[in-house]
Amino acid sequence: MEDHPGDHVLTGWSFICKMTNDEVRSLVGPSQVTVIKISSSKTHFRATISILPTVLVCLSLVGGLVFLLLLIREQFVRLTLSDDQTIDPWPVVSIIVPARNEADSIEEALKSVLALDYPNKEIIVINDRSTDATGEILARLAQEYPELQLITIDRLPSGWLGKNHALQRGAVSASGELLLFTDADIIMQPSLLRRRSLVSSPIGSIIWRSDLHF
Repeated sequence: MEDHPGDHVLTGWSFICKMTNDEVRSLVGPSQVTVIKISSSKTHFRATISILPTVLVCLSLVGGLVFLLLLIREQFVRLTLSDDQTIDPWPVVSIIVPARNEADSIEEALKSVLALDYPNKEIIVINDRSTDATGEILARLAQEYPELQLITIDRLPSGWLGKNHALQRGAVSASGELLLFTDADIIMQPSLLRRRSLVSSPIGSIIWRSDLHF
């Protein structure tokens, strides 16, 4: 490039402009400009603006974004996974549902359990001394769905708490390798038992039958 009188060239981040010395210093700050060469025809300046903090911030943002995307992807896979063919055979899961005065919610909850697409499941519901219409609803559902096992408790044995006793009755009657204890007002998604997130699911407690001692 030809030198032209009065040209002032700022080099540093691949840009060139025509400025006076004072204009350059007012743009980037006097402490951030180093005079490289001064002549009657051209003055060269190098901007020593530090970009290290900016680079670190950008890297942190990119890393955080990548982590968030990976987390979202993992959760999406866990929520949408409905068929896990790596489990062969499917272990039998006994779903135990204690119910006491649950007439408002028991039918919808049990129908969601019956609709689970897990191939090896048994469903045990315990009517624990209900005084509302729970008993009638359960009797009707047991007629409509033969796979539904109904246990009726008329009295509470001495020394027992009600729900603990109902759960124990259900566990004793269960034949599954896994026992899933849930409540009578829980609505389940059809793919629940097929998900890998089963053990950590918030809908109930699941344990291995071998861990129980009756």
